[in-house]
Amino acid sequence: MKQDTVKAWPFPTTRIFFHYKKLGKTSWEQEERDFARVPAVGEYIAIDPSTDDLYRVAMVQHNAFPADDLADFIAEVYTVYAGSTSDVIGRETEGSQND
Repeated sequence: MKQDTVKAWPFPTTRIFFHYKKLGKTSWEQEERDFARVPAVGEYIAIDPSTDDLYRVAMVQHNAFPADDLADFIAEVYTVYAGSTSDVIGRETEGSQND
């Protein structure tokens, strides 16, 4: 599924093959996305700006050599549902207070 992207960023974007697992689902959803850079494991990403749901990057697989259908992508990124923005901020804040 190809999705049009709004390019508000003035610099070149990085093409990512993006996988995400929604809350309560067992299968992965996939789509092509443009990012300013490759996300790192542990970062949070908002997939849909109309919701406050965040997804946590669980795995990043870099595609070093163009070999097949994924040759247009610099990486594959796997994310899982982490919760609403307020839930995630609350957990992160609690964790930093316990350090």
